[in-house]
Amino acid sequence: MANKRPLVLFSGGLDSTYRMWQHTKAGTKVDYLYIQGGQGETKATVEQASVDRIIDWLFRSTGEEFVHHSKSYGANSIVRFGNSPSVSWAQAIPWLISALEKADPDKHSVVEISYVMGDEILSQIENFRIAWKAMWSISKQGEFVPLEFPLVTTSKQKILKEMPPKLYELTWVCEKPILNIFDGVNNCVDQGRSGGFMCNACETRLTELYRYELRNGKTLAEAHAKEITRVLEKERTDDKRRLMVNGPDETSMSKEDLDLAG
Repeated sequence: MANKRPLVLFSGGLDSTYRMWQHTKAGTKVDYLYIQGGQGETKATVEQASVDRIIDWLFRSTGEEFVHHSKSYGANSIVRFGNSPSVSWAQAIPWLISALEKADPDKHSVVEISYVMGDEILSQIENFRIAWKAMWSISKQGEFVPLEFPLVTTSKQKILKEMPPKLYELTWVCEKPILNIFDGVNNCVDQGRSGGFMCNACETRLTELYRYELRNGKTLAEAHAKEITRVLEKERTDDKRRLMVNGPDETSMSKEDLDLAG
């Protein structure tokens, strides 16, 4: 079917958000799947809120409803994912089972997981594909939907450099969020954690931000501020050109627009 679309496993983190943004830029209609797979209620709540904000941003940036929402609540089922002491990679079980359940041969061309260059799990990707194909053969009907990892040659530095500033701000990576009655939800950095008390995800983000500054001679925040200024200036210039061509519509224009037209 020509109208098949990817099914993206989407957590609201940096890497999967970047992949969703890539699809948006390409004009690709996509389904996404958020999986609650044993990460705890607080983290799941924060992630889902992040997912909703990101999807809203992507919709407003394109004006098209190109995504379809789906969630899997494995952590609330009788078998609670990831809480067995014998599990070495907690994501594998809920991700495979949930994606297998939601993948539809009539709708989906591929299932995507957004691991990136440098992720420790890359050495297990081939085993992941083998397990996916085996589980599909014994549990699914219809044409096989492959499992792909489209970002394995993409570095986090590339993602930081390319992702729009506002979209970056909406992502959530902390694995140990803390509810604070005054500040809402805080990550490890907000809580002042360091050393062994900081989660791996926050530690990785701090490391990548430091690398970004070393490579580019400025912080990511400085780069974002410059990009935001550039975008605002471009929008203002485009508005002025539009007004010069079309003239002001005084019935619908703001005072600022009328001033621009003058």
